[in-house]
Amino acid sequence: MDIHVFHREADATLDALCERYEEELEEIIKGDFDATYSDGIFSLKLGDFGSYVLNKQSPNRQIWLSSPISGPKRYNFDPQ
Repeated sequence: MDIHVFHREADATLDALCERYEEELEEIIKGDFDATYSDGIFSLKLGDFGSYVLNKQSPNRQIWLSSPISGPKRYNFDPQ
């Protein structure tokens, strides 16, 4: 995958996830969270439930997840 396509797709995905989580969690948790997306890093802080981070890994063309529950995960682009 071309690096420009990767950045475009990864940025769009992470931005959409941030927006979606902000909307959903505002209704469920009523403000006891922090969701931010900046410079290819989506951070979700859920107080006692822990912090989650999704970020772009350009050399591998992957998105990585850091979770206090499952640990690290790596995701490849699926064009389907």
